[in-house]
Amino acid sequence: MQLQQGESAIKNAPIVALPNGHTCIPQHYLLFKHSRESVEKIVLDINFYKDYPIFVGLTGEGIYIQVGVIGFDNYNRKQGNRDKSIVYGRKWRVEENLSTSEIIQTIFLAIKIAREHEIRELFTLTHHKKVSTVFNTHQDLPVLSKLQHLFEKTQTHATVEQLQLALESIEYDKAHFSVVAFEQRGNGSWLLDIEMITSEHTSLPELNLAKDTRLTLVIKSPSINSFFHGLFDALLALSNDYVTNNFSYQGFTLFDKKNSVVMIADILITQRKRTALHLQEEFSNNFKHTNHEIDKTRVPKLYQGKLADKIK
Repeated sequence: MQLQQGESAIKNAPIVALPNGHTCIPQHYLLFKHSRESVEKIVLDINFYKDYPIFVGLTGEGIYIQVGVIGFDNYNRKQGNRDKSIVYGRKWRVEENLSTSEIIQTIFLAIKIAREHEIRELFTLTHHKKVSTVFNTHQDLPVLSKLQHLFEKTQTHATVEQLQLALESIEYDKAHFSVVAFEQRGNGSWLLDIEMITSEHTSLPELNLAKDTRLTLVIKSPSINSFFHGLFDALLALSNDYVTNNFSYQGFTLFDKKNSVVMIADILITQRKRTALHLQEEFSNNFKHTNHEIDKTRVPKLYQGKLADKIK
């Protein structure tokens, strides 16, 4: 088996036979020293929606990955202005000794978070004839924390009519919603079926390509506040599922829920089987030393001050 750029094996590392007849050295027996070039090579093997390009950069602090988002201006609501532009998500640090798998998972998570940032801005609430992106990530949290007494209102039971009226104030990526069914379950929770009505200006693929245009919400309290949160959570789950089902590495959708959990467990058990090599003192010492050295690089530095006192 050929190792990838940035990978090397611990001396005398075990070689494991795979179900397809090939062999591998399990990643927990590998050493990693990644560079910008090796991370770029990983990115080249990753495929996702074209509007989310993945960048690899280098600063004095090391390697980072950054996800771009190509789309329409979420805050320019004029229907005639449909020119796309690119914005950039936060930078994610990639330590050089991260495993290749951890780097792939970091990129996967970076895409999910960048996408969540966008969809939070696509969920709007019209209040007093003004539009607010009420779940966006740019809220002034220090100010809100000083006004928390304003949010401690009693949650009242809403009727179907009140929920429908509340829904009319909600827009999500130029789509609207309608209550189809509303009932209480035996455990006290409430079940709502919501019809999603897209428009020609709806751009999210998981909405445009949806075979089922209904969302089912389960909320503990039949209040309008719980309803809004339940609806947004369902839309966020749609976004996360879209990433999960379409993110692939070397053509394989790693996190797709259709992948057999039992087969994954079988392969992991095979890779973790202890062999005669584990009984060899030289290999065992090398393995323990390597893990110890890697763990040392993860220990954060603690500076004197109130934060250090709180952690202690």
